[in-house]
Amino acid sequence: MNPPRIIGIVGASGSGKTTVAQELAELTGNASLMSQDNYYISLPDHIDARDWNFDDPAVIDLEHLARDLAALKRGETVEGPRYIFSTHKRAPEPVTLKPAPVIIIEGLFLFLPESLRSVFDLKIFIDVPLEICLERRVARDVVERGRTAEIIRQRWAEQVEPMYRKYVEPTRVFADLLLVPEERGTPEREEQIQNILE
Repeated sequence: MNPPRIIGIVGASGSGKTTVAQELAELTGNASLMSQDNYYISLPDHIDARDWNFDDPAVIDLEHLARDLAALKRGETVEGPRYIFSTHKRAPEPVTLKPAPVIIIEGLFLFLPESLRSVFDLKIFIDVPLEICLERRVARDVVERGRTAEIIRQRWAEQVEPMYRKYVEPTRVFADLLLVPEERGTPEREEQIQNILE
């Protein structure tokens, strides 16, 4: 079996990383989807989640992720972590990750360490205005993560945007492709996604 083709997708929170990853996976028909978010370290018991900066790369085990991706590229099966957002903890049971012809992973900090950048065969940076990203984040986190709009906006101003500007935005220089997504459900979007795989 040939080594998997590993595609990394980076962009601001709410930029549409997960959606693009899912669309790419559907198009290939034989892809494995991964998320950097599963590599969050568990919130320490003595720390309140309100005092924890989830947008700092220090709270994500990027080296563990790099090792797992490298192992998958060698054709090995790995036991990866699974993070539960409602409890801010890793689940006790790992997730079995098997090599696939294409592995697509999305996350904020994938292009930060060289150990991760070197694993990717294609690096995509999604370029969406931050105002749009914020509104998407509010809509998502209210529904999926049980947060209030006020808390989401406060976190955005205090943590999300400053961390994006400090750690994520500068890594766009490492991207092979800067993607300004077309509107979902349009022929232009479908063509855009198809072109990524060519």
